[in-house]
Order: sequence, then C-alpha cells, then structure tokens
Amino acid sequence: MTARARCAGPVRYPVLRPVLRLALWAVLTVSGCVVAAPGAVAAAAPARAPTLARLLLTRSDLPHGWRKVAAPKSDVTTQLGCAGTLARPGKGWRHEEVVYANGKGLPFVSEAVATGPDVAGTWARASAALSSCRSATVTINGTRDRVTIRPLAFSAKATGTVASRWQFEATGLELGIDLVVFRVHQVLGVVSYTDAGTADVRNAGGFAAAAISKADGGDGTVKGVATVATAPVRVARTSDGRVGYRTVGSGPPLVLVMGYAGSMETWDPQFVDALAHRFTVVVFDNAGIGKTSSLRGPLTIDAMAQQTSALIGALHLGAPDVLGWSMGGLVAEALAVLHPSQVHRLVLCATFPGTGAVRSPQAAVDDLDAGGARATAVLFPPGHEAAATVFAVARSAYPASAAPPREVVSAQATAVLRAWAGKDAALQRFRRIAAPTLVADGTLDRLVPAANARRLARGITGAKLLLYKGAGHAFLFQDLGSFVPAVEAFLAG
Repeated sequence: MTARARCAGPVRYPVLRPVLRLALWAVLTVSGCVVAAPGAVAAAAPARAPTLARLLLTRSDLPHGWRKVAAPKSDVTTQLGCAGTLARPGKGWRHEEVVYANGKGLPFVSEAVATGPDVAGTWARASAALSSCRSATVTINGTRDRVTIRPLAFSAKATGTVASRWQFEATGLELGIDLVVFRVHQVLGVVSYTDAGTADVRNAGGFAAAAISKADGGDGTVKGVATVATAPVRVARTSDGRVGYRTVGSGPPLVLVMGYAGSMETWDPQFVDALAHRFTVVVFDNAGIGKTSSLRGPLTIDAMAQQTSALIGALHLGAPDVLGWSMGGLVAEALAVLHPSQVHRLVLCATFPGTGAVRSPQAAVDDLDAGGARATAVLFPPGHEAAATVFAVARSAYPASAAPPREVVSAQATAVLRAWAGKDAALQRFRRIAAPTLVADGTLDRLVPAANARRLARGITGAKLLLYKGAGHAFLFQDLGSFVPAVEAFLAG
C-alpha cells in the first residue's frame, strides 16, 4: 500500500534535514501502514488521548545529550514491497509521536504509539506483512530511493514484535533505519533508530526495549546505549599536565589514540559507539589540543606516549587495550615500548614502524593539511564518496569545538618527520613490543602506504596483519562493519 506523511516545523541543522525527514518517514509512514494510516488519523477524534502521550519516551528517559527535535516540512510517500497486504485501519484511530536527536546530529530516534478499534486484527495483518517485506520505495519531495529490508532478531516483553533493518541511499547519503514494531495490550507502536551508514542495532534495541516497557506501564529508562558524541568532556590531572578526555561504554578499558592534526571529535562516533558495547572506551586530545596541556620542550612521539601513560595512570586503567590510528599508532608503539605493563593488547591502524619506512607522498600530506574535500580525498579512495559523506555526517553529532592550533599541528608534523627518520628512542625499539599486536590498513592508503603495515607486522613477533582491499587511510571507518568485529575478536584473545 502507499501511505503519505506530511510533517511541518523547523530543523536547526540544514545538512541533516534529509536524514530527519527519513527518520520521521520511518515512524509516520510505516506506522501509517501498521496502525494509523493518514486517512484514518484525519477522521479520528480531534483531541488526542493524553494517555497515549504518556506512553511515549520522554527526555528524562533518554541518555545524556539527547534532545527533542521538531519535524521538517516534507512530503514522503512509501510503497512497500509487500504492497496490498496491509489493511488500512478504519475510523477512530489516535496516535502520538516524538523525535529525539543525539546532540545536534545523528542518530535520530523516532517513536509513535497508536490505538483504535480491532487492535488485535490490525496487528495480525500488519506483523505478517512486515515480517515478509524485503523491499520498499520511498519518495521524498519527488525523489525516489530504493530500500532493502532484512529481519532483525529482537525480543522484549510485548504481545508481539517485528524488527527489521531498512538500508538505502538518499540524497547521496547511505542510511540505516532499524525499526521495531510492537503491540502491548491495546496499543501498537513503532520505534526507529536512524543513523548514517549502518544503524547500531544494539542501540536501537535499547530504545525499543525502553519504549515497550513504558507502553506496558513499566520503567522507560533507556539502558545499554553508547553515544560518545554527547559524552561530557572531562579533564584528568596527570603527572604530565591536564588531559581532556571522554569515556563511554562498559567492560575492559580500551584507549584510542588519535593521529596527526586530529582531536577527540575526529573519531567516527559509530566506530567508538560500536566498540563501547564491549569496552569502556577512552578517547582523549593529544598535547596542546582542546583541554590537554602542552608539553615542555619539543613535541615528540615519545613525549606524547609519556603523556598517554600519565593519563592511563591517572584514570587507574591498569593495562588497557590500546588502539592507535596514523600518528596515534606511533604513539601507541612508543607507549608499548616505554610502558609495557600498561598495554594489554595493541591495535595499530594505518601507521608505520619506528625505524624508517615507505615515506608519505608529499602531495598527500599537502592535501591533508589543506582540509576540506582535499583532506577527505586522502582519507577515502576515489569512488567511495558515500563513505566519506557518512563519516562527515556522523562526526557532525559532536558539539562544536575549536580546530587544533596551527602551531600544534606544525609541531606534530615535525614529530612525525623525526619518527620517519628513525630518531625516536622508543620507536627505534619497536621490535621489542611484547603485547599481542594487530596491524591493519587499507590497500589504497595514500597517506601511509600499506607497505608500512606489512613491514610493521613483520617486525613485531607474532603480529597479525589485516589489509582491507579498496580502502584508504580511514579504512577503520570505511570498513567499520567488518573491522570492529575483527578488533573485538582480537582483543578477546
């Protein structure tokens, strides 16, 4: 069947407007098919039942950083692949809906609840149809996009649930919407979790379980959701100055070390959040960036490793797992050499051995320094513009922050050149790394050619090497769906 949803209201962040339209489509259009087709809603009683509104999740139920957002004006039409199998409910249906966003960006969570005559019959027809649906076509303001649908495993206290993932590309952006449609007594509901790339099914499950519980009169507190973008920035007072950091998740500690010219806000939130379901993830700013103190004397890789060690000590992390990206991989190597008791397992991403290796092409370094589209082209290979867009949109979820100071970036560049030349004392001893090590890169890395990963893996006893075909310097975000499980499996030993 075809259902139409019209939504009005402002959106503060125009770049995300198409995404929010789709989030609302997921609830209003699908719930239109399931519980409250627009024609039925229009014919319903003019006053909405207040009891329905009380069944929705509220701001106090959500994790820190989530806020209610208004709906943009849009015209959305959805043709389900199982067209004709869903009966439109009759008159007398009422519904309520709400939309929340994580900070100022993705992901979005939308929820709708509805009730009316013949709830049991409507649920039986709708759940049977949605369970068999594998495709749909969505038209947003005249632009049509094809949707693929696959079932998801989900269970919660409810009379019935149907969960599925809707994946498609719209306005040049790959999107994932995890939908959970449920029935609790005489109420039907749908929760959608929308994100760039692939939605985090574990986060979606946390929101859906809370919504179902609240609809059943229970606790609506959302649990088990990891969102680093809105985790508060804290400051640790260490033996090597102040260090600004965020922490998210639960489980064994995992420290992520950022690379050249990056900050905490450079990490893809989807990457961090996915790891945070298994680990307590700590991200931080390197020396001189954000709230982290500058270091005395020349900035070197060894010095940054010492400050990382001081943070680990100040937070009482013991021997965490450590993952370093690019220059952050050099820092992680030096840390493992200087403080082996502070590194349980080591993951080195798109980096090089500390005794000289294949140099970065100067043109690639210049493009990275230029920023914007030129920098993106260094991180992602040609033909992977969608992955680059997903990365940019996902990072927009972070609160605005100042760019790393130019003098700090220049000092980092000098530190990296010293490392290329094999002049860092700790990096010269990288072959002594005793921690179990995973080395990974993309085969099309323009900035740090993959030959470095091969040489690094050969130099560390027992190191495992992973190369992602067709991926670039940002392979860990481009191939997030396969790299995160690989990291989890490696760190699990």
